[in-house]
Amino acid sequence: GRSFHSESAVVRESYLQSAPLTGRDREWSELQGYVDRLMEGTGAGLLIAGESGVGKSRLLEELRTYALVHGARVVNGQSVSGGGAAYHVFQDAIRLLCLSVPLTDAQGAILKALASDLPRLLERSLPDAPLIDAQAAQSRLHNTLEALLRELDVPIVIILEDLQWADTESLALLRRILTVAQTRPLLIAGTFRDDERPRLPEELPGTVVLKLNRLPSTQIADLCLSMLGTFPRPELLEFMVRETEGNAFFIVEIMRALAEEAGGLGAVGVR
Repeated sequence: GRSFHSESAVVRESYLQSAPLTGRDREWSELQGYVDRLMEGTGAGLLIAGESGVGKSRLLEELRTYALVHGARVVNGQSVSGGGAAYHVFQDAIRLLCLSVPLTDAQGAILKALASDLPRLLERSLPDAPLIDAQAAQSRLHNTLEALLRELDVPIVIILEDLQWADTESLALLRRILTVAQTRPLLIAGTFRDDERPRLPEELPGTVVLKLNRLPSTQIADLCLSMLGTFPRPELLEFMVRETEGNAFFIVEIMRALAEEAGGLGAVGVR
């Protein structure tokens, strides 16, 4: 007859990280529309802009799930700060794409320059591509990847994170892939910090920019409610608004710190 109350760090983290998407009804409706049109055969290029921690990655995670449920194939790429290798934005995405279609030896030879472990992934040896000058090699790579995307027989979503750090070669390849999205069921969705690289949309003509702003106080309250299970008391809400200024990442981090100090999320919501 004893009641059992346990909130381990793992359980607490599940409440913090799995809170329902909050304050993005308009943006989420737009993204759903792009996926719905993708499944009907219409592609597009999207850039989701906003400062660090505002919720760009969470919105794309919802997009990823929605696209997978509706039958699309989703691949991810990630840009890194501090000078990644040429084309590093696409390395993970190319690995997954190469496993989605039967590659010829010629295609594999060209693409293994970006994914050196491709022979191991395909479980077969691949020849080396003929040596040519840098400009011709870039054109050959672009042509090969475009042909690969056109061979895929299912709608594709390519998610690219943190494009504010993208290298010149990756952006050149992205511009080429965006032309595929004009005629094929290909949706490219990238995130970038517009306070760090505000002119990125000009470097990627044809993309649609979706701007994410900070959450107002009413939506901060909704996010707190989803994590706590109860509506935040006024002084807690005032504290969260003041300390986070509507940045979603800060809201989660401060709630985590408060829960650790109080001994659980339930204790944070107690007067």
